[in-house]
Amino acid sequence: MGLAAALFHRECRKRLADGISPEAGAEPRYLALPSASTPEKTPSVGPPRLGLAAFWGYFRNEVSEDEQGHLYVLALCYALINNSIFISYSRVQWFAVVLQPVGLVLAQYEPGTGTAYALGTYAILLLQVFLSAASSVYNQHILQANKTSLHASNAVLYAAGVFVNLLCHVVVRIIKTDEPGFFEGYDSIGAVMVVVSNVFIGLAMTSVYKYANAVVKCIATAVSSGLLLYLSTILFGTRLGTMVVPGTIIVAFSSWLYLATPAAATRSSAGPGRDSCKTLGVFVKRYRVPYLAMLTFTTVLVVAFLTLIQTTIPGPSPGNGPSHPAPVTAASPFRNTLAFVRWNSAHPERIPFVMKYEPFFRSIHLSIPDMMPAPVARNMTHDGFNETFLIYREVANVMKMVLAGQPQVDGLMYFHFDGWLDPMRWNSTDRDGILFARTSTDPQGPLFRCMNDISAYDWGGWHSFDRQDRRAVQAVQAVLAMDLGYRVKPDEFCVGWSDIYYVPRRLFADFIVLAETFAAFEVFHEVAIPTFVNIIAQTRPSALAFIDDCWGSCCASNPTIEDVTTTRCGHRLDYLNENVTGVFYDKLDGMARELLVGS
Repeated sequence: MGLAAALFHRECRKRLADGISPEAGAEPRYLALPSASTPEKTPSVGPPRLGLAAFWGYFRNEVSEDEQGHLYVLALCYALINNSIFISYSRVQWFAVVLQPVGLVLAQYEPGTGTAYALGTYAILLLQVFLSAASSVYNQHILQANKTSLHASNAVLYAAGVFVNLLCHVVVRIIKTDEPGFFEGYDSIGAVMVVVSNVFIGLAMTSVYKYANAVVKCIATAVSSGLLLYLSTILFGTRLGTMVVPGTIIVAFSSWLYLATPAAATRSSAGPGRDSCKTLGVFVKRYRVPYLAMLTFTTVLVVAFLTLIQTTIPGPSPGNGPSHPAPVTAASPFRNTLAFVRWNSAHPERIPFVMKYEPFFRSIHLSIPDMMPAPVARNMTHDGFNETFLIYREVANVMKMVLAGQPQVDGLMYFHFDGWLDPMRWNSTDRDGILFARTSTDPQGPLFRCMNDISAYDWGGWHSFDRQDRRAVQAVQAVLAMDLGYRVKPDEFCVGWSDIYYVPRRLFADFIVLAETFAAFEVFHEVAIPTFVNIIAQTRPSALAFIDDCWGSCCASNPTIEDVTTTRCGHRLDYLNENVTGVFYDKLDGMARELLVGS
């Protein structure tokens, strides 16, 4: 808006120099003879000054009230009025218009993956395509139907956009308390440059609307989309799909076909919808204020509605876990955290993938059975612990080493090598207590439950692992007998998914004491960890928060591309499915590069 106003101010200075009155609007009305028609001997007095009042006069008279209303809302009626433009296209151009989106879809299609997103995602994309097409055609009509300055039209359009978006932001902040602030995230030079580039793109597009048409703009956008696929690979190392090359060839060919076969310059000035739209235009002109107010209210209402459902469309439900928006930031929330990554069987070929987390954590500890040669059991980066069901004992051992020699480490994040984490989505999560992932459904289980009788929850593990409830009760009673001040119900035990959790440094000592006690009774980890985490939560204030939006469970498999790109954690990845796994690690690589640039 500011740039458009500056350009219009420059244009007004030229008008003033030529003697054009501010009252002239888009039609010239001279205050005096233009400078080009005066005798050459007329003394030069320098460029005339354009005061604020005169500039405002030019602006008010440049854009009529009718045009201001049109610029305020891009109505659908003029998409019908413009049918004469579409009628004038040649058959070859129509073929090119249809062929181009086919090429765009083909360029991003990956055989064998099925649909990458939920049905709601595609519905929203179709709505966005429809709104973009309608507004482009309407914008073209406004700019070509009037002699108004392009810069003045831009200034009005962007001023209206600022007002409507600010109003939507205020309403969303009221109904959604975790909505980011208006300027949040703009401390990154990358975010600022995106805004700056879009300013110039917007100004360029309005020139295309005025001097060409909306279809040419769409062709330019499609060609740039094809080029960006290759630039993304060159600059950021993303992988190209198998259909990118034929898809981009089709896009390029259809673009050339459209521009190389112009239609005959015949254009009807009348159309079947023109009379009805004129009637609507009279109504809108008469009731402009309530009409625009109604449309503004409807827009804000739709934005608010989409905000409320954005957690389920297109992404999965976030459940009841802590808030976790992913604002643009140059620092990982785990920059002082140790990542403890566990293998239940030796797969050293997966180590390079896991080490892609290294930029986000202070250090990474790899726990792989029989990895460490005797007599060394562990160090700060590796261990060879081979008792899979008692892995929490080794976690406690690593915590001891951290307390003894790593004062900078503020916590430990535990996850399996075939799980996944989006580290930058944890920025707004309070990590002062234990964060414990729990599944909200029971495909393979187990749900997080505390009880004093296994009949309260039908879980196969009770009998598969030698009545773990009895072992857990013995461990609980041993904790009670130690008289360390823990709040313990002597007959209560818990069960739950235990593949992803975070423990802050302040609770390391509690974790160590309780883990060693439960390991002495050989309590299975999916019973032991939930039980002693529950004891800590009952004893220490604010010691436990559940993460309900992690995908999967202990034994879930086959996540989709949408699952690994839209959730902040999950289990488990299928490393044989290179499409899904590759997409996640490509995303992780991209975030690591942004982290490096931001720092």
